[in-house]
Amino acid sequence: MIIANPIYENKITKQFSHTADTDDVRILTDILNHSVINPEKTKLIKDEQGAWRTVNAMFEDDEKELLKVLDTKGKVLNEKDK
Repeated sequence: MIIANPIYENKITKQFSHTADTDDVRILTDILNHSVINPEKTKLIKDEQGAWRTVNAMFEDDEKELLKVLDTKGKVLNEKDK
């Protein structure tokens, strides 16, 4: 059983428990548990999430355009196969 006890700025403690199904879930939960009880790690994670939101926003239009091209090419290939 994995237990997380984050202490928030207002000194409220919340307890979450989860039974890990796999090693991957256990590892991820351990990382998250450590992160929520360490304010420096929490800030680092928030900063990283902000950076990824910025990157995703910057390339969102390019990604949509590339997906359209791939979809079109996939349709052309499917028609050739028929």
